[in-house]
Amino acid sequence: MHSRPFRRKLVALGALVVIAEEAPAIRWPFEPQESPHAVYMTYGQHDWGWYEGRPANLFHPGLDIPKPAGEPVLAGEPGWVIYSSEFRAPVQRCGLIVGSRATSTGFAYGHLDWKSIPERFTQPGGDTVMYTGEFLGKVARWPSYRDPDHLEFSRVKVSEDPKPPYRKSWIAIGNAFLHLNPDTDSQQPFLDKVRYPTNEPEA
Repeated sequence: MHSRPFRRKLVALGALVVIAEEAPAIRWPFEPQESPHAVYMTYGQHDWGWYEGRPANLFHPGLDIPKPAGEPVLAGEPGWVIYSSEFRAPVQRCGLIVGSRATSTGFAYGHLDWKSIPERFTQPGGDTVMYTGEFLGKVARWPSYRDPDHLEFSRVKVSEDPKPPYRKSWIAIGNAFLHLNPDTDSQQPFLDKVRYPTNEPEA
């Protein structure tokens, strides 16, 4: 895995100049990878969902990038598949986490069609993602009427239970958008409509 250079920014504080380290840049997980893509839910946004079988208000851990079911999902950077999940209910939570085995941190590519993921990535122990742009799978069909088909892209850390059966889990550790390059809008942002999350169909 190739190391990625950190971008640096000079910040002037009176007579003091500070060199602030910014997040290393990775590419977008869709073609064209050198262009920004629409995002309809962001990190930290209030979300409606399910927790332990019941409706709940949730902290949204990543970016929802709307794409039609079947759209190829591409690696934003090389790495290792440190986690894979075939969890499918009540919604498609299948996905991969590609990152560093040394730090157990990486980027989660969620809501993938499990059958579309190359088998070598879902085997115990994972496998190497060799290059930026490598095919990881396809966007799954989203079963909810209120949301479009989409990829959930998150910055995460993986942990493993210290006792058998050594189950793995992950938590969000930051805003994945801060790592994407380019990260500027290609058009002026606007509000389409505003409503409270609900499990009732829209009129």
